[in-house]
Amino acid sequence: MQTDRFRRPTDPALAIFIMRTEDGTHTGILFRMNGVLLIQDVMWHEMFRSAQCPAKVPHFVMLALEPEQEHRVRMMCQLIHYRQNSRDSSSEYKIPFAFRLGNDRINAKTAEFKLEDGLGLSCSTFVLTVFDSVYVPLVNFEGWPKRDDDKKRHKKLLDKMRNGIPKYNFPPAKPEHVERVAAEVDCIRVRPEEMAATGLYNDLPARFAQLEPGGTWILSQIPPAA
Repeated sequence: MQTDRFRRPTDPALAIFIMRTEDGTHTGILFRMNGVLLIQDVMWHEMFRSAQCPAKVPHFVMLALEPEQEHRVRMMCQLIHYRQNSRDSSSEYKIPFAFRLGNDRINAKTAEFKLEDGLGLSCSTFVLTVFDSVYVPLVNFEGWPKRDDDKKRHKKLLDKMRNGIPKYNFPPAKPEHVERVAAEVDCIRVRPEEMAATGLYNDLPARFAQLEPGGTWILSQIPPAA
């Protein structure tokens, strides 16, 4: 486990960020474009962000990628950024929130996002989808277990989808979408800290036996959310 890749002092060209929230954790991508550090993440249901990173940069983990692999991922992130921030509002991403990782892809030439056999993305599955879309797999799911704590977390998130999050003025999702997602609560889950832990290992895609302890170590380095 290459712990020196966690929160290097210099800004990254490409990294997976990890942060604590009030009741959990959150992840996404950091990348540098034209000298500016940008952040990309699925913040919530139909709330996608691709913008300049806040002044307080979240904790992050560098990735052990070949230069050509890193280039492909960064180019994909740039395409996504241009599409999301174009003057044509119809090009903005309205990514539904869901739990199960489907065979969804982002077109490497147009950055168009297409749901194939999935219902949407979470913060973790967004990261996986970006990397998978340019043939850089981060996680080997063989033998990945279902965990009771993950099912409990999915149920809490499902309640927020039903009721919205008034504190942040996040409205409820449509009932028909919520009920479809409800059937996914028992699916396997890559926790945000486990997603970030892919950067701790040289041999990718990484397995559960690596990422669970790696994610636990990462959380031990991050103070509780303020």
